Amino acid sequence: EHYGIPAISTGDIFRANIEAETPLGLKVKEITASGGYVSDDITNEIVRDRLAEPDAANGFLLDGYPRTEAQVDALAGMLAETGHRIDGVLMLTVDEDEVVGRLLKRAEVENRPDDTEDVIRERQAIYRRETEPLAAVFGKFAGITAGAKVLDVGCGPGALTAYARSVGAEVSAIDPSPPFVDAMRERFLDIDVRSGTAEELPYDAGAFDAALAQLVVHFMTDPVAGIRQMARVTRPGGLDTRGSVALTGVALLMSALVL
Repeated sequence: EHYGIPAISTGDIFRANIEAETPLGLKVKEITASGGYVSDDITNEIVRDRLAEPDAANGFLLDGYPRTEAQVDALAGMLAETGHRIDGVLMLTVDEDEVVGRLLKRAEVENRPDDTEDVIRERQAIYRRETEPLAAVFGKFAGITAGAKVLDVGCGPGALTAYARSVGAEVSAIDPSPPFVDAMRERFLDIDVRSGTAEELPYDAGAFDAALAQLVVHFMTDPVAGIRQMARVTRPGGLDTRGSVALTGVALLMSALVL
């Protein structure tokens, strides 16, 4: 709503087809009932068709896509055709048992009988195999290089920090969750890990070459303030992946934002 662009959820598209009992919906229902993910070919075609609609001409938010490296490649081709570019990518890091509990509650409230604990845990296993490794793919996309000063906002257990360090970046990290902060301090003994939120980053203006995030924007108390803070702590001329709205910084993985 803030940017006037559509939020495009592949899950919503699939569920609409299931409810309408279309041929696609019947196929998707069979796949998801076993805990699997819909194939890349089907998912890519659905996204391609949706992005061709008029309301997506000025930008869009993708929710739950891309999930695999093949989907990343397909999206890159779509963007090349339309002249769009990805301005930000977001990743949410949550304890697996917490995810399972929330999804079971959602299944109860929204009457989703196929969302059993076994099915949900199988989806989590697929996520770890196929989606979690994409943090490195998008890290490369962000252009992180040796010697760059990088801030990992909402660092979670440190997937992005680990990648940034592997290419020689100088990393600082911050997270509002005390357990994640403690875990990060134990895992990375030589980096500055602080407790705090995106909305109140305790760093000087221009302190970093890039500010990156692993949290979905709508989980911020004030998303606009959080993104502005990320821009504030990034030096002028730093890694700018939101250039069309004069914001600097990139966030990794679960959703793609194009403006």
